[in-house]
Amino acid sequence: VRDVAYAQIPRAARARRHTAAADWIERVAGEREYEEIIGYHLEQAFRYRLELGPVGDHERDVATRAAALLGKGGRRAVVRGDIRGAANLLERARALLPTGDRDRLELALPLSQCLFDAGAYGRCRELLAEALDEAAQQGDEQLEMHLQAQHAWLRSYWEPEGFLEEAEEIATRALRVF
Repeated sequence: VRDVAYAQIPRAARARRHTAAADWIERVAGEREYEEIIGYHLEQAFRYRLELGPVGDHERDVATRAAALLGKGGRRAVVRGDIRGAANLLERARALLPTGDRDRLELALPLSQCLFDAGAYGRCRELLAEALDEAAQQGDEQLEMHLQAQHAWLRSYWEPEGFLEEAEEIATRALRVF
């Protein structure tokens, strides 16, 4: 009954209600950690608006806010050892941000480690290759260096041949960059 009733609500109204729910939870939560829940409601609000057509600055702000909250929740999940939960939250946060966004690129670092730890090596390789391309296009040398070091470190587990030479080269470049 709940699902049928929810399906009858127009998407624009759902988006408004999810945003209102996120705002209300944020007001009453105080210092408590409800980032995942608030982020979920903002994510849903953005997705419903996206289904209705092109989005504007307000909707992009909602997506950015959702990504920040989901990313924070994902990083906290990493600390508590919830690798699958962390990967889920970090992946969702990245999906809300546009290609080339610095926050999106930074999320690739903890997400790649989670994917690796979860045994999703193919997705991990794919993510790091994509993030390295984006960082190179942005010209963000420091972030690109972090991503290259992460890629080399994780790659050393599935392709150890040549790791020491690559690591030495990356370390030499990192000294110059940092």
